[in-house]
Amino acid sequence: MSTRSYIMLKDGDNVIYNYIHYDGYVLGGVGQLLASKYDDYSLAKMLCNIGDRSALEDETPYQDQDEVVHTIPFTELESFINDREGNFDIDYYYIFMDGKWQGACGDTKWKLYPVKTVYAAQFILRNGINIADIENLINNR
Repeated sequence: MSTRSYIMLKDGDNVIYNYIHYDGYVLGGVGQLLASKYDDYSLAKMLCNIGDRSALEDETPYQDQDEVVHTIPFTELESFINDREGNFDIDYYYIFMDGKWQGACGDTKWKLYPVKTVYAAQFILRNGINIADIENLINNR
């Protein structure tokens, strides 16, 4: 089974994007890789110009000659994200804008949040850590 995602870049009045077929989740997947390795505009732009991929690897990807780079007007971004079924039932959307990666998924009710925030929230939820434990850790430092 695949966890499909789009990675996007706000570039002026447009959004450049491509499709990643596998490992689109935040924890240990595309989201974590974006936030840790491609967290500036020039790297994000290079990445979003490589075309569709079956997976996003840890090493720097290259663009195939036959790959198509997709573009939509920025004004259509919200409807594009909300049309998940029309977009191959995408599980995660990541967009680099305002100097950081932001992500949307079912856990965020399809609203964009900083990827590092989504990562932390999913880590907390999936590892059964409750807020009181986190507060105790912070207060005891």
